[in-house]
Amino acid sequence: MLLEEKPPSRDFSLKNLPGESKVDVVARLILSLFPSFVETMAPQLQVLFTKESPWLLEVHSLPLKPSIPCDELEVAALIKKALNNEPLPEGASFHWQPVDNVGGYLRAIRAQGYQMFQLTENGQPLSHYKSVFQKEAKLCFVLGGRQDISVEYEAIITSLGGRKVSLGHKAYLASSCTTYLFYRLEKWLAE
Repeated sequence: MLLEEKPPSRDFSLKNLPGESKVDVVARLILSLFPSFVETMAPQLQVLFTKESPWLLEVHSLPLKPSIPCDELEVAALIKKALNNEPLPEGASFHWQPVDNVGGYLRAIRAQGYQMFQLTENGQPLSHYKSVFQKEAKLCFVLGGRQDISVEYEAIITSLGGRKVSLGHKAYLASSCTTYLFYRLEKWLAE
């Protein structure tokens, strides 16, 4: 996810998640991906905060024994702990790192062999790329925040061979996009 916000502050309040660099959106996105309900894919999440000094949050898993129910506030607390280099519960994989250049970071992902797809309302229908999804092992889906990705970052993604893909002509929450996307990919991979 390219989130054109500044990174959250190390002391952000868990009582004001929407006001703190959209941590609420990131927490819901994490909950939509982990624990993974898919059997053939191992999702990972990279959230790139692009404003001011860019930072990357990488998430690979939630704790092995999360409290029940694991909710947005608990995930936000994990984000904050990782940001402050505090110990995380067993099995949780949340890592923060600075990024020198957003374009360079996107180029590095592409250089690792990932096929890039930008989720946007004005892209090709998801089914248009079904055969690509069925044969490619490395897929990278780039989502924007509240609005589509800026023209600058869109141009970089396009220059790297990124294709625009649509889940429909309406705007959806990022967490809804990922849930539907993994559901559809799982179905196609099972064919």
